[in-house]
Amino acid sequence: MKGAFLKCMKEMVVTQHGEDQWIEILTASDFPNKKPILATSTVPDEHFYSVLKTSQRQLKMGRRQLYDAFADYWICIYGPRLSPRQFEECSNSREFLAVLDHIHETVQRRVRGAKPPTLTMEWQSEDIMIVTYESERELVDLLMAMFRALGRYFNDDIERVEKIDSTHVRVGFAELVDISAAQ
Repeated sequence: MKGAFLKCMKEMVVTQHGEDQWIEILTASDFPNKKPILATSTVPDEHFYSVLKTSQRQLKMGRRQLYDAFADYWICIYGPRLSPRQFEECSNSREFLAVLDHIHETVQRRVRGAKPPTLTMEWQSEDIMIVTYESERELVDLLMAMFRALGRYFNDDIERVEKIDSTHVRVGFAELVDISAAQ
């Protein structure tokens, strides 16, 4: 896992809950809290998972609640700073999802040790997208939170996100309405 995720988690916790909570989370988790957190460094997955689990307990949040809070911070605050061009060039969730796997491929090429998930998008209908998630990390629930946050970021038409199984997610969009025909 790249340090960007842990760095984002730290920012979210410190901003929303205070520095003391972050220190307590690191102390109670398996993360060596003396190490600086760099966005490009590689953090062992088990350290990130430990921080997630400890954050749930320390912040008294369920997993979905924590994932949604993290995803909102990642998509709405941290991500646009990390990759401003991708966020600026897309005007809605559909456009962003269309380039998401390309973003992951670029990260994998440019950042040593990066292993982002592979996402395959398939339109089941005009308003339903099936996303195939391939990753050894098995964080499909976090991916779902990211999709929900994306809808909030663009303030657009993602209506529902449902897990089909451990590797497939259904994303439902509001029906597109052609307003030009009404004019």
